[in-house]
Amino acid sequence: MDKVSSKKNVKNFLQIFINAILQIFFRIWSILLFSYCFSYICEEIFRNFAIFGRKKLNYDAEFGSISLEGKICVITGGTRGIGLETLRYLLKKNISKIITGSSQLNIDCADNELENFKCKLISKSGLEQYKDRLIIYPLDLGSMDSVVKFAEQICKMETKIDYLICNGGVMLPPAMKNDGIFDITMAINYYGHCLLIIKLLKLLEKSRIITVSSMMHYTCTIRLHDLQSRQLYSPFYAYGQSKLALIMFTYRFNKWIEMNMDSNNKNDEKYLTINSLHPGLCLTDILINRKWTNFASFIVDVFTRPPEEGAETILYIALSPKLTNISGKYFEDCKEQKSSKISYDENLQQQLWLRTWQDLRPWLNNNEYNRLIEY
Repeated sequence: MDKVSSKKNVKNFLQIFINAILQIFFRIWSILLFSYCFSYICEEIFRNFAIFGRKKLNYDAEFGSISLEGKICVITGGTRGIGLETLRYLLKKNISKIITGSSQLNIDCADNELENFKCKLISKSGLEQYKDRLIIYPLDLGSMDSVVKFAEQICKMETKIDYLICNGGVMLPPAMKNDGIFDITMAINYYGHCLLIIKLLKLLEKSRIITVSSMMHYTCTIRLHDLQSRQLYSPFYAYGQSKLALIMFTYRFNKWIEMNMDSNNKNDEKYLTINSLHPGLCLTDILINRKWTNFASFIVDVFTRPPEEGAETILYIALSPKLTNISGKYFEDCKEQKSSKISYDENLQQQLWLRTWQDLRPWLNNNEYNRLIEY
């Protein structure tokens, strides 16, 4: 009995020791992460002061002749930050309709609650004149049930979607699980958007899908054995991994489009495209509540960009006629860039693809699941 107890104590000690070492590693990794950000900080400074050829997007020159009459956009995270600024520009550009969601609304909230929330948002944002073009539904990307209902509401009301902007996200939340399965960061940043795309697929035949990732994807790999961070949790790593997963999904989904949706296309036009991007170092709600952004806001302003400028690359990918046939690419500052080396690993893309749909199986019907798994 003593030997059994002794072995158990040794095993527990080793587990605690290993976890302690890994925690130290992740803390060191976090410091190295900020060091890696230095090049992006320099880019933001150059851009803010218009030096070394860096410059901000000229909206009038880029989009002045584009008409959005009859166009419909669905955007996640459209009630604040970059998403709200994207929504604002599209409304002022006279888009016919924008649909977004908010986790502040209960999934079964009454119509008057929806209307009150919408009125407060447009009043606060100065968008009163566009009230009839904006639709808001409850949407918690961390709850797959909420994602499914959000998609069902859209499919009942619409016959097409021209732009699907997967912008909603969360950074550095405490470790917790949603739906009893998913890490909250992976659920909101990754799984929720994958499921939303599939549930809206019948409306996306001639659409542009935009996935908003982050430069932090460069610092991570995909831990397929622990996607939900059950064995070890680092908020920085979980965020970076979720954004890397989103880019790899973008590349893999683009191949799926080519095999399943463009096979009958006899010309060179792509009816459905998907691209990913890093919006820049933006001072949005994700960062604005972090203590390090408050100690010297005037310094932070120098190496970040406001939300309205963080929307530049999103709008460029959504609207630019230059990208009509461009799909499966990654962009930074409105220019195509190379993402991390591991993001191009086709074997890893395939493993993540299969794992994603297996994890989302409870929310997929047989036809959806089989169609995705077969390729």
